[in-house]
Amino acid sequence: GMDLRAIARAALSNLQAGGVSQGGSTITQQLAKMFVGQARTYERKFIELLVARQIEGVYTKQEILEAYLNRIYLGAGVTGVRSAARIYFDHSLDELTLDEVATIAGVASAPSAFDPYSHPERARTRRDLVLARMGQLGFASSEQVEAARALPIQLRERGELPASPMPYVTDEVRLRLEELYGHDAWRYGSIEAVTSINPVLQAYSGRALNEGTEALDHRQGFRGPLRAQSGLSRTQFDELLTSHYSPTDRVFPALVQEAEDDLEVYAFGEYLSIPRDGWRWAAPFDEESSENSLELEAIGEALAPGDVVLLERTPEGIRLTQPGRIEAALVSMDLQTGYMRAMGGGTDYEGSQFNRATRGCRQPGSTFKPVIFSRALARGMSLATPLLDVPLRLPQSRLEIWRPRNADRRFQGHLSLRDALIRSRNLPTIAVFKRVGLQDVMWQAENLGITTEMQPTDALSLGASCVLPTDMATVYGVFGTRGMRRRPVFLVSAVDGNGRLLHDQGVSYDAAGTSSAMIWRALHRSQDPPPRVLDERTAYLMTYALHDVIEMGTGYRAAELEHPSAGKTGTTNAFDAWFVGYTERLVTVVWVGTDRNTRPLGDGEHGAEVALPIWLQFMRQALDGAVQASLTEPRPEGVNLIKVDLRTGLLAQREAPGAWLPFAEGTEPTTYAPSPDDLMMERLDSGDDDF
Repeated sequence: GMDLRAIARAALSNLQAGGVSQGGSTITQQLAKMFVGQARTYERKFIELLVARQIEGVYTKQEILEAYLNRIYLGAGVTGVRSAARIYFDHSLDELTLDEVATIAGVASAPSAFDPYSHPERARTRRDLVLARMGQLGFASSEQVEAARALPIQLRERGELPASPMPYVTDEVRLRLEELYGHDAWRYGSIEAVTSINPVLQAYSGRALNEGTEALDHRQGFRGPLRAQSGLSRTQFDELLTSHYSPTDRVFPALVQEAEDDLEVYAFGEYLSIPRDGWRWAAPFDEESSENSLELEAIGEALAPGDVVLLERTPEGIRLTQPGRIEAALVSMDLQTGYMRAMGGGTDYEGSQFNRATRGCRQPGSTFKPVIFSRALARGMSLATPLLDVPLRLPQSRLEIWRPRNADRRFQGHLSLRDALIRSRNLPTIAVFKRVGLQDVMWQAENLGITTEMQPTDALSLGASCVLPTDMATVYGVFGTRGMRRRPVFLVSAVDGNGRLLHDQGVSYDAAGTSSAMIWRALHRSQDPPPRVLDERTAYLMTYALHDVIEMGTGYRAAELEHPSAGKTGTTNAFDAWFVGYTERLVTVVWVGTDRNTRPLGDGEHGAEVALPIWLQFMRQALDGAVQASLTEPRPEGVNLIKVDLRTGLLAQREAPGAWLPFAEGTEPTTYAPSPDDLMMERLDSGDDDF
């Protein structure tokens, strides 16, 4: 029942501490808490007491315990003892042994801390405490307790577990519900959640991320065998191999038999020969180096008989591979609805459940430049505004001077604002940043959809403040929708076990979800357009320039996509590579790097080399069969195409070379650039010795 003394003791402790710091709940109150919420307040505790009293007035203690055990969270994504028995031990409840019962019971008090998969030693210590308590209470004899404590925890192999086809998505649903409604929302009770994820596109994203990061991982070099000089016989190795892998697996271990001229290995009862093309990438990995794509001359430099290695089946044949260490994230959003259609949180969920797509804050590098340039255009600059790509010296303090440089450490002199963007020139960008102003750029970042804090320094001009991939989808989505801001919608709707609508972000014409969700949308969303945060003309100019990034700039490889697209590459301090690009239908963000920045990506491993190929592979599959649509036609009212001289930003002479660029009315040049003959005469008149 209600342990009033325990509650009083907890209340006194909290009053002394100035807050709510400890609990005082019985099993009945724990069950009540599953219905009234987890908020740590005395008001909630009082309601919990009332619900607990009602429960005890209707149900027997056995029924209360059964309900509690069926709803309690027990780690590893498991709710209820029946599921725990199946997931942890592959047993039904009546098949559990004493030590297995104690293991599950031990998890209950702190599921994260005592999860036997993640913390086996802690779980065993906790199990032994539970066994000792069971002996003290007479539920087991001292002999049974000692026998159970002597046993190791024999868990079901993780490889045998029924895996979620979209583990990052499943985790994100749980986290979103907990953020909205408390920790009990997902673990307790029945909630029907509808996400925006398209399972087919999600599969495409996983494949693109894995293949792209594996290619970079191989270019960085070979980190050695899974186990060197294992000492295993072929029989011993086969026993281990067949207990975890099957002959049809794409990736599997093998035992090296010979490593001289050729690589000979043994697996699944047969000998395999790996040709040089399958192992020449395996030059030694050097964490201190940034030199990539070295080739191995002789396999004996990397491997020896008795080593255990990892192999991969590919369309070209079997080749040597290794567990990946490169991480990546992908977010793809529908521009019309804001629905997140694919979300790649990482490349190895078993290794790390951290979702980099929604929670990984990384420096965006040059993908931040459109934030600066869009504000410059909104304040009256044009794509033809002349800039200088020349050395800069920027005082940061009395003793410090910042001398920024371009990625190629060269200077291009005179160039237009558009060319500075499409060539991703740092120095002209910094000049624009200084003209616009730090505070204005920070305001624009928030206005376009960046939710992370911007660092108020000049380095912000080069993307030195970290951002979320989901935020970058929002920013570029503003350009793609000509000024409308849609934040990525992941959790479309959620309904509790009683049919009550808890949450809905669906668009009015979306038929997904329950009837209550659709009725709510019809009443509330039909006249609820996304906010306009950028003038339509400014957004159009940005799309025009970002389209040129792909047509003639750093993102030229994306032109292989058979759909008109716009986008921007980005690289930061050799550790982060980005590509953000969009078509008329989808905006997709790709980030590649490592969580701890332990090694540079490598010389020449820029956004165009690392992230863009992943974006291209995903978008090709995602847009297969889709109708092509122009990004730059029709032009919005108030935008005119004018031929200009890119060196001066002035109107081009009729017969002179120039470029046709769009201008918002009021920003176009009104005078003509000097003709080549005029420039020659000016130099002669000035006595220019360099002429």
